[in-house]
Amino acid sequence: MDKIKKFLAKLAPKDRERIDKNIVLIIDRAWLGLDIKKLSANHWRVRVGSFRIKFYLSQDDRVIIYDIQRRGDHTY
Repeated sequence: MDKIKKFLAKLAPKDRERIDKNIVLIIDRAWLGLDIKKLSANHWRVRVGSFRIKFYLSQDDRVIIYDIQRRGDHTY
């Protein structure tokens, strides 16, 4: 989680606020209206502008955010 906090600290306040709002929606499972895609069995990706938030659902039904990255030229 330290990597995620470090990444968020480097962002502009406007971008950080957008990502924080989406993280709250992900944790609350209010996924309706999010640009979400299933990556594998329990892994998901949400697009927030040029950022990608990756998370998975653990066996005890918790949401674990494991990566936040800015989309690069090689993403697609």
